[in-house]
Amino acid sequence: MELQIENKKVFNKIQKIVKGDKAHGEALNKAFKKLMNDPYMGKPLRNKLKGTYRIHVYSSFVLIYEICEDTNIVNILEYDHHDKVY
Repeated sequence: MELQIENKKVFNKIQKIVKGDKAHGEALNKAFKKLMNDPYMGKPLRNKLKGTYRIHVYSSFVLIYEICEDTNIVNILEYDHHDKVY
């Protein structure tokens, strides 16, 4: 699987975290590697977020993504603190 971040705001947020907090950046990289190996490892979300999945990264941060099976792409939709992402 390949990772993709279409939303520029989410891309900039992740880039800023990786540059600013080394431990948080390493946790994100580890989560990305896990997603590329097994994208279905995350919890499927329901209701208005149906069709998306989530995994926790760096204790209280949540990564929300969708899987495009026909193109073999994991699209990162959102990454933020648990209190803000939902």
